[in-house]
Amino acid sequence: MEDFDSDTREKNFFELPEIKKLLGSVFGNIEHESDRGAVLIAQELIDNELTALLRATAPDGMSKEKVDSLLGYPGVLATFSAKADVAYFAGLITSNLYESIHILRKIRNTAAHGSQSFSLEPHRTKLVEVYRKLGDFGETQMEDFLRYMAIKLYIEPLADSFLEKQKEDGIEEMRSAFKNREEIIEHIGKHPEALKIALDKLAKVELGLAVVLLRGLIIFSGDRVLKARCKKVQME
Repeated sequence: MEDFDSDTREKNFFELPEIKKLLGSVFGNIEHESDRGAVLIAQELIDNELTALLRATAPDGMSKEKVDSLLGYPGVLATFSAKADVAYFAGLITSNLYESIHILRKIRNTAAHGSQSFSLEPHRTKLVEVYRKLGDFGETQMEDFLRYMAIKLYIEPLADSFLEKQKEDGIEEMRSAFKNREEIIEHIGKHPEALKIALDKLAKVELGLAVVLLRGLIIFSGDRVLKARCKKVQME
């Protein structure tokens, strides 16, 4: 079983409507958090997606109360690790997706249980491994996309703030310097040192991207299983 079906492969993964929605949701949750907080939220988002997958694919004859007792504490599927294990065991997710989920789990454990301050920077190679492991994303070039997301999250708001400030202050010299956000970003792009505020955040961008990929593929996996079930029922 592959992580992408043929329809998904033919498109730019990040241009899919479902993925665009996830991008906004994930980065909206983590961008203002500390690195430790961002990792804990990231794990919770994936845990929620695995829970939804297991609920959606539970046997038809199993009651909601029974499903709740299995997935909720102290049920046998209450932990993040157990949910990932049973999803893989049951063939709901691929081996690459399973391994990627556990990479995030290990980073989360380090963040949650470490006594010292936590930084994502030493874990960047692991974050890169997550999305490299998950395969082909259409025409998207990961390095370019990471740079794009860093600029979108940290430079665009700065540019908007600058435009608003010059409007409020009414300074003619500032007003004539830049007419819109694009001109400001173009100017910043010509001065690499000015991009530092965005590029310093690449580790968090990589975390967010990994979460988007994992959530998206878990959702697609559930859809694929449910479609296969419907097709089987129709053939009976």
